[in-house]
Formats: sequence, structure tokens, C-alpha cells
Amino acid sequence: MTRRIDGFGHEDHELLGAQVRDTASGKVGVLVAVVVERVRTHCGTQLVRQAYIKNGRGVEWTTSPSRVSPVTPKRPTSARWSNPAA
Repeated sequence: MTRRIDGFGHEDHELLGAQVRDTASGKVGVLVAVVVERVRTHCGTQLVRQAYIKNGRGVEWTTSPSRVSPVTPKRPTSARWSNPAA
């Protein structure tokens, strides 16, 4: 997949606007942006990809885009499969 980056460093991502899980923290929210940012380090500056996730209370955090996974809705199990003795 080709990544398109706009003038602000925002990338296209297949999960933008979807409910996702940050696998590093286990927190769930909506992926609002994937951005390439210039970050200062002890060795100077580096370009870093950051995923921005926002929860239902409006709290936003960043994580690596590689640590973002889609949240799949839980499917109800039938009574037959939930009780092996039946």
C-alpha cells in the first residue's frame, strides 16, 4: 500500500475514523490521525510516525502506528457452543 502524505505530514490510513486498540497500553479509542513529525532526541531531530487515538471522553494519546489494531465487535455465542454439555 502506498502511503500518501499531505503538506501537514498527515498520512492516509485504512483505520482512520475506526475504533482501534493501542496494543501497547490496551486502551481503546478512535484513530484520528497518523502523522509524520519531527521529534527532538539526544542525537538531534528525527522523523517519527505517530498514531493519534482519542477516547470517548476526549482524551487523546499517541502510539506507534504498528501498535494500532482494529477492535472487532464481540459476537454473541449460541447456547449450544457456550455449554459443551448441552
